[in-house]
Amino acid sequence: TENHAFVEVELAAIALFDLAGLEAVSGTLMHKGREKTSYLLESEAGFFVVSGYELNREKHIQSRVEAIMSAMAWASRRNISPQPLTIDGRFTHLSERHIWAGYAFVDGSLLMQSRSPGEIYGCLGEVAATLHSSWSPDELRSPPELGDRLRNTVVPEGVREGIQRALSGRSSKRLLHGDLNASNVVLAGFPMVIDFDDCGIGIPELELAISLGYVNTSPADIRNCFQSMVSRYIAQSPDLDLKILGKLCGYIPWYLAASQYADVTPEKVETLDLEPVCWQASAIQSALSEFGPWYE
Repeated sequence: TENHAFVEVELAAIALFDLAGLEAVSGTLMHKGREKTSYLLESEAGFFVVSGYELNREKHIQSRVEAIMSAMAWASRRNISPQPLTIDGRFTHLSERHIWAGYAFVDGSLLMQSRSPGEIYGCLGEVAATLHSSWSPDELRSPPELGDRLRNTVVPEGVREGIQRALSGRSSKRLLHGDLNASNVVLAGFPMVIDFDDCGIGIPELELAISLGYVNTSPADIRNCFQSMVSRYIAQSPDLDLKILGKLCGYIPWYLAASQYADVTPEKVETLDLEPVCWQASAIQSALSEFGPWYE
């Protein structure tokens, strides 16, 4: 196991040299997930996060990683994300079993570590508004439609239909982070967004609904977070449909929970213990009911 870990760090170091011309002097494992493993590498130029995505996980993984890193590059030009590693316009390095990509390490504290729920979601609202500012499709490399991912998620049919109705009510598209929560924002004097693995193109209300889906405490907290996020977002970008946002907020907990049963077939989803998800969706609907008649 130790030898394998050493080899993986060596591969990450090779990727760092290929993508930035930098030699690593040390490296350590940061995170090992289902489809990617990330390492923190030190070089004379500073620290960098380099991640290896498994080639056997997805047919079009290289194009997806290029899309992920081009979205991060776009955000970095607006000073809300670290600069990805790139050389000759290329964001990825290919090894036998992985696609490698990386970015400059941000030295700071996670947003979730230092703020109250209301302050966290106010900050997320500002970050989302900046991220959703004007962009040109030719600045990104084939980003997926985020709505398609939701439609293809294994959830009860009624939830799928509800998501479909909400998404069809609006056509204005933006670049979405796709998983904008307090663990993906680093405070380093100002907020910096990391981990664009779920990014895509979609309506802005979807971004906010996904973020609000992580609030799993009291109805009062849900209302407070909703108000903070929406008010700070609208202060920068008033183009927001609150009715669509409210509808999506009632369905998104199902989407967020889907990762827990990602390998379950549609025939078996109705047999799962989904009571916590039902409670979360119901709590969000109840907490937001005072803001308007969201549901048809």
